[in-house]
Amino acid sequence: MLARLLKEGKPIRFFAQGRSMWPWIKAGDLVRIVPIDGPLRRGDVVLIERSPGDLLLHRLMEHQEGQLRLQGDHRNEDDGWFDRSQAIGKLAAIERNGRAIRISRFRALLLSRMTRRADRLISRLRSGPRARR
Repeated sequence: MLARLLKEGKPIRFFAQGRSMWPWIKAGDLVRIVPIDGPLRRGDVVLIERSPGDLLLHRLMEHQEGQLRLQGDHRNEDDGWFDRSQAIGKLAAIERNGRAIRISRFRALLLSRMTRRADRLISRLRSGPRARR
């Protein structure tokens, strides 16, 4: 139903789930998604319809020749490539505890990169020292 509304040109709102976009989008945040009305740019948070009823809201990391590569800000691996036709909306606003959260694409990209690097470092520290060759 949400995808249908976007395809009809209407904005939608829903409560985010999961931690894949932390710290920018937290579980329980109210997100406002609008239909895509122009070109997508690296750093945009895009809503993809992977299959009917299966939606994914992640950051656009790269685009080329009608293909989009997405990744969650709190994920070390990307989601792979999607056809541009699967992109049905993009993030317009985040509301947390009744307050609007400002979106800066540059700051979001920088923070998501730092978050992924910190996650990898923590993972290495937890796994202990590596054997040297």
